[in-house]
Amino acid sequence: MMRVAPLLILLIISVLSGCRKDADVTPRRYAYPRVEAYDTVYGNVAVGPVELCVNSSAEISSPRPGWLDISYPRYGATIHVSAVATDNIAEVMANRRERIALNLGGSRATTHSFRAGDFDCTVVECAEAGMTPVQLLAASPEGIVVSGAANIAGSVTPVDSIRPVVAALTADAIKMLSALHDD
Repeated sequence: MMRVAPLLILLIISVLSGCRKDADVTPRRYAYPRVEAYDTVYGNVAVGPVELCVNSSAEISSPRPGWLDISYPRYGATIHVSAVATDNIAEVMANRRERIALNLGGSRATTHSFRAGDFDCTVVECAEAGMTPVQLLAASPEGIVVSGAANIAGSVTPVDSIRPVVAALTADAIKMLSALHDD
């Protein structure tokens, strides 16, 4: 019994010394949760005069003819797309390019340009652009124009917290336009 008492006293002193109020406790930095990316399975969806390749996990609706809303609930984002046939392609393209520039608000962007069949395609990516970090534009010589923008709901700061979402939306926009063809 006499040998147990000194060990018990030593244990109590050790436990109590860890409960000091002046102990240096540094809280962990705030971390943003990682968003699990949607699967990369796609299906074709008709919108106006074209078919687009759309992520099969996204929720799709058509608010009016020639328009498509591609919703990603897990990301809190929606890509709004329109597809029109026009006789005045130069005016429509100038309007769409101006809208892209206004949405960027002077922020530097990464531009992905490529051809898909007869279409000249551009996807503009800019996490610093706030609520419209991904924009897309495609045009064919036949006068078909496809344009769209991804909108993220809620807070878009700090920018590094939405980068994975912007990267996933950009990949889907590139896939969408890469498989673009007339309906």
